[in-house]
This record gives sequence, structure tokens and C-alpha cells, in this order.
Amino acid sequence: MASPLPKNWKKMLAALLARVNPSRVAAAEQMFPPPAPPPVSSENALKTVNEESNRITGWSLLIIGGSLLAILDKEYMKTDSDFKWIYFLYILGWLLLCLSVYWGQRVTRSYLASLFVSKDYIDATAEQANICFQRQIKWFTGGVIVFALWMICFLLLWIFNLNTPI
Repeated sequence: MASPLPKNWKKMLAALLARVNPSRVAAAEQMFPPPAPPPVSSENALKTVNEESNRITGWSLLIIGGSLLAILDKEYMKTDSDFKWIYFLYILGWLLLCLSVYWGQRVTRSYLASLFVSKDYIDATAEQANICFQRQIKWFTGGVIVFALWMICFLLLWIFNLNTPI
């Protein structure tokens, strides 16, 4: 026979006791402590890191593709020869984002390696994937900062350059 009480009756009772007598909150928490979070295994951590790494890789490729489309577009606002130096920022941004993609591939390789190695090597593989993921984030952040700097330069050029048609 099923219990007529809802599954979360302990939480409801603790909340009710806390409302009736706030000084008994500690006693209610001692009676019904919150459940401990499940332990994180290296396999689950590697899977999560790999998913986030793939997301950053996708963003990197999206930024690279969007910036290429912006340059190749015929209706794109062209700058005078005095200000063409800001396009060197594209090359630096592409380089940094390509390094981010490279380190993302290393994270994926670490994750795939963890699927085929024995449990003894999982922790070392997870540590290696974490190092690669940190590097991927670092290069991605650098690339985004470079493209943001380019955008600021381009915006200032658009605002203050009177020779450029709108």
C-alpha cells in the first residue's frame, strides 16, 4: 500500500517548523539534514568538461566564420588606407581562436582516451583534460578580447571618420 504522505514530507515538515518557531530551524535541520550531493566521478567530470569544451569550440568556429563573412561581404564598410591596420587584429584573433580549437580537440582526445583506459589511469586523464580545458578557455578569452578591441576600434572609426560613407 502506498504512503499517503508526499515524498518530500520531511522538507515540508522542516519548513513548517521553521515558520511556526524560527528558533527551531536548527533542530529541524538536525532531525532532517539535507541530502549530501552525489560524489562526482572522474568519468562524469570528463564528460562534462568535454561537453563544455565542444561548446567553446563551436563558439570559436562561429566567431571565425562570422568574421570571415564580414570581411568578404561586398556591402561591408571599407576603411581608408590610414586605418587598415585594425584588420591585423583579425589575424591575431583568428590565431587565438584556432589555438582554442586546438586545445578543445585535446580535451576531446582525453575524454575519448578515458573511455578505453583502465580505471587506474582515469584520474591522470581527467587532470590532463582539465589542463587542456583551462588552456582552451584562456585562448578563447584572448580571441574574444581581440575581436572586442577590433569592434571598439571600428566603432570609433565609424563615429569619428568623416570620409567614410554610412
